[in-house]
Amino acid sequence: MQDKRKIIFSIFVFPLLLGIGCAYFNTFYNAKKYYQKGLAEYKKSQTEKSGSLSSSRMGGNTQFQKAVEKALKLLEYYPKSRYVDDALLLLGNAYYYQGEYLSALRRYEELLEKFPKSEFRFQAEMGRVKCHVALRQWDLAEDILSEIMSGPLSKKEKGEAYFYTGKLFEFKKEFTSAAEAFEKALAWAEESLQIEAGLAFGANCDSIRAYDRAVKAFRHVLKLDPPPEVRLEAQIRLAEALKYLGEYSEAIRLLENLLGEEKNKSRAPEMRLELADCLARKGDVEGAILTYRDVIQANPNTEYSAKAYYGLGILYEKEKKDYERALENFVQVKKQFARSVKADSAELKARDIFRLKALREVISAGLRGETKGDISVETTSSEEDSLFPPARYIALDSLWADSLWFEDQIKQFKARQMYIEEIDEYEMALEDVEASDDPPVKKLEEKRKQKENILKKLNLERETLPDSVQTAYLARARQEREKNFQAMRRAENPELSSFKAEELDKNLFLLGELYFFRFSLPDSALRQYREVISRFPNSPYAPQSLYSLFYIYHTVKKDSVRADSCAQWMLSRYPTTPYARTVRKVLGLQTATMEDTLEEWFSKAEQYLFNEKKFEDAVQWYSRIYKNYPQSELAPKALYATAWIYENYLDSLQLAKALYDTLSRKFEATPYGEKAKQKLEGLKMASSQTSLPKEPVQAEPISEKETKVDSLHSQEKRGASPPLEVPPPLLKEDQVD
Repeated sequence: MQDKRKIIFSIFVFPLLLGIGCAYFNTFYNAKKYYQKGLAEYKKSQTEKSGSLSSSRMGGNTQFQKAVEKALKLLEYYPKSRYVDDALLLLGNAYYYQGEYLSALRRYEELLEKFPKSEFRFQAEMGRVKCHVALRQWDLAEDILSEIMSGPLSKKEKGEAYFYTGKLFEFKKEFTSAAEAFEKALAWAEESLQIEAGLAFGANCDSIRAYDRAVKAFRHVLKLDPPPEVRLEAQIRLAEALKYLGEYSEAIRLLENLLGEEKNKSRAPEMRLELADCLARKGDVEGAILTYRDVIQANPNTEYSAKAYYGLGILYEKEKKDYERALENFVQVKKQFARSVKADSAELKARDIFRLKALREVISAGLRGETKGDISVETTSSEEDSLFPPARYIALDSLWADSLWFEDQIKQFKARQMYIEEIDEYEMALEDVEASDDPPVKKLEEKRKQKENILKKLNLERETLPDSVQTAYLARARQEREKNFQAMRRAENPELSSFKAEELDKNLFLLGELYFFRFSLPDSALRQYREVISRFPNSPYAPQSLYSLFYIYHTVKKDSVRADSCAQWMLSRYPTTPYARTVRKVLGLQTATMEDTLEEWFSKAEQYLFNEKKFEDAVQWYSRIYKNYPQSELAPKALYATAWIYENYLDSLQLAKALYDTLSRKFEATPYGEKAKQKLEGLKMASSQTSLPKEPVQAEPISEKETKVDSLHSQEKRGASPPLEVPPPLLKEDQVD
């Protein structure tokens, strides 16, 4: 009986159990099959994306979704099967590649919680790391990696852990740490991961400009016999690294070989852009220009053509100094591909050139003395001032008139010009008739009569048209033409409205800044800065320009002699400016106190007053003291000296009185306040004696009395004042257009 039951069980139950096992195995098998297909599509899309300048959607989503459905079915219907941990890992990976990182994270954590001793534990932990990195949760990812690295790992697991450590640092843009981690991954990882680790190592070496290490990394990848698309990627990256390493010939040779193979056609535009850059760096500018144009012709209205136009703009700007052609190419970048990675840079470059042209124009106008209103335009064509061109009539139709009479007179004036043109036509016709072999007499007479009638009509119109109307007509015509031309010029260069011709000092300074910071032309910048200092020594832009001279000589040209000369001049001429403080700091000099500065200013004023007889310059230096430091001890003395100069040398008694009055009120407790009161009394008495012969008011000479008592130049306090430093001479090599 017992044997009979075993037979029944074998016949009915065992096949049933076997069917159930086959069912969940088939379910998992199908899930795994779809997952593998999705992964293959994903990797292919990643490779294509790395060689494409336009972003593309990740591949494999459809297959991943089918894999997810099958895996979820297994968990629902067969929760106790031996493939549950497999299914959880597959779900986590499929969600991850679909970009559903939170869902993936939940499945990885579920696997670790339910199957702490699963063979897939390490993969689940690395899945958690990848999800936290994708979610930018750096700290959580780093904690998991530290915990993993502290435990026992196989060689394969150690290589993978180092690889994802590198990925973490790469996402954090810590490229040096990333390169170190990828280098360790190369030492531990299996060959399948070494290819990816080698590419990542080379890319991060590029980011930290360790191009020699990048070259070694890409060559290592090529030795591993990678798939064709990965091999091409490594070769292109190798050429780029060789370029930055200065190995232009080798890079060019490699790129030309790759371009010669039909199988690499899909990435030809990218390689041609790289080739053009290599040619330009090697010095073959014409070859680079031709290569860029080939890219534009073969790939219009794409990111490739936009990059090519940008490259052309750089070549025309930097190498050929042809700013018009550079501008044309920079403007084309956005037109070719509005979302180009070079669009913003090209727009800034174009703006710089517009500013350069505008500044040159307003500076030229300022130097010509055109400092009011719009910049005038010199007309070179005499024909434009003529009354005869018919195009003038069309433009003048928009002119308004003061009255109906004026409009009528204008119409007559226009008609007269039309008659003149008709006469010209008849004269040409007469010449043609007379030149013929057998001129028809009747036709000749007819043309002559027509001409005479027009001349009579023309004389009549001349008598009825006042000269004032003609003058007004021509004046308005010129104004309208000038207005239209100015509008056209501003439309061509929008930066023209940013500058005023009368602000010549500011414009010269801004042109110097543009040359130095945007066009990397320090010699041209030096010339502009010197113009500011020589033409406008008292301008607020003068100390800035002088500091720029110092900076270029000190930092860029390493010319200590000229830098020291600029520094001395800065400390002498502009000692209290922030630029002077910066110069002192750079040169390690002790910062001057306010008292030292004021004494130096007072000394300069005395130098101008007593030695050079430059009274206005003396007033300027005295004024700096009492205006900027009214609380200082030297303020009343400087104010008194200013009033005294206006009274005795600059013939301005009214201004002198006003200054003496200010001094007597604001500084009445000082000796100079008392002297000011005495001066005011003396001036009042002198002005009241109008009937008597007027004699000049003799002021107590500062030069002979006060300076003996408290002059800042007395021998007891200091030696003779050194002469004012002058700017270093402009040498031949600095004279740059």
